[in-house]
Amino acid sequence: MKGQRMRSYLSYMLATGLILLPLGGCLQTKVIDNLDYITAVAYDWENEKYIRGTVAVPFYLPDRSVKNATYQEVTQLSKEMREKMNKLTPNPLVSGKLEVGLFGTEMARKKGIMDVLDSWQRDPFIGRRAYLAVVDGNAGDLLLKAIKKKEIGESIAKLIQHNIEHGRIPDTNFHHFINVYYRENGDPWLPLLTLEQRKPMLKGMALFKKGKMKGKIETIQEMAIFTFMHWDRTESTGVKFVTKKGVMGFLRVTEIHRKIKVVQSGNMPSVHVKLDIHGNLEEIHGVRQATDKVIPELEHLVEKELQYQGQKLIQKLQRWNVDPLGYSEAARIHDRHFDAKAWSKQYPHIKVKITCRVHIDEYGIVD
Repeated sequence: MKGQRMRSYLSYMLATGLILLPLGGCLQTKVIDNLDYITAVAYDWENEKYIRGTVAVPFYLPDRSVKNATYQEVTQLSKEMREKMNKLTPNPLVSGKLEVGLFGTEMARKKGIMDVLDSWQRDPFIGRRAYLAVVDGNAGDLLLKAIKKKEIGESIAKLIQHNIEHGRIPDTNFHHFINVYYRENGDPWLPLLTLEQRKPMLKGMALFKKGKMKGKIETIQEMAIFTFMHWDRTESTGVKFVTKKGVMGFLRVTEIHRKIKVVQSGNMPSVHVKLDIHGNLEEIHGVRQATDKVIPELEHLVEKELQYQGQKLIQKLQRWNVDPLGYSEAARIHDRHFDAKAWSKQYPHIKVKITCRVHIDEYGIVD
């Protein structure tokens, strides 16, 4: 009886296998070695109607060195671009290893970037942790003219990543941009890149109102202040300061705490930003007495300088009517009757006060 059951079971499995065998041939399979992986893509506006897309595909030589093949096409839709490029490539182009998307300044300002990012959201192979950036000028040129001996997508991604990790710019990636874009309160930002001696370089920050770029900050000082005012950090960038008394130095910030208070006085709200900053004085010029004796005065001078630079930056943001620092979100938290539309109209005119408290924990070279 047991043997008969076993023979019936084997007969059933054999019949099932024969039925499913032809179906296996209907599934489309892809061999990894026979695919071309896009690691970087750039978008530029062409004749106000089209997108000029440029992609970089790394390939590895027998000596383990890397070269980047680049392809370029002009289309109306971003996904149409890849279809046209596939007519030029030896293998199918796929986006499973895409590390960075770049946008030219003209496209970011005039057309905006959300049409492209909408197609990104519909592509299950593009990771949400991929980086986005604006290129000061033509985005395609950065891929075409950069040194080809390194994997360009990976190089740009690492450039952005290490500047985030070391506090030079706030956190940002594809997921973060989309999250802030769809949130009512606050505006997104992206790194601003340029090409320096055929190498990608971080130049500043591009600030957006919804999907269009409205302005940029480019100096190291402005980028540092922008990061300081963004959120609490336990590690951040350094900042150069020059006081009215001719003292110049470099403060390496080690810890930042931020508090935002929104006060509704009458019809016009006001914002008070308090920054508590700890840092190490790595270099100072213009002080002729022992450094430890002038630390309290230096702290006061640096506080005044940071407050002045912070107020200048806020005025720029208000002039562009962008709120990347999240003051509207702070207002919403403090006011359950918060009106996003009313705030947007008031934002360029509200009073923002910045108060800094600087603690110099260690000091270094004295000139």
